[in-house]
Amino acid sequence: TYRCDGNPIPTFEGEPERVSLPDSADELAKAIWSSLNEDNKISLWVGTTELSTGKTEERVINKYSR
Repeated sequence: TYRCDGNPIPTFEGEPERVSLPDSADELAKAIWSSLNEDNKISLWVGTTELSTGKTEERVINKYSR
């Protein structure tokens, strides 16, 4: 993570954090979308790749649908 704000932004510092990810692009997109600040979210793109098969999935969520 970034240790502080700066100009330019400093490089990452420390060890990477382990996170648990859902099993599907739909679940991941919903989890990320629900965690975003309602006043600042407009759209979200999520892409996943299954490493063993190369299968990809993409999801887009837009706050304003047509």
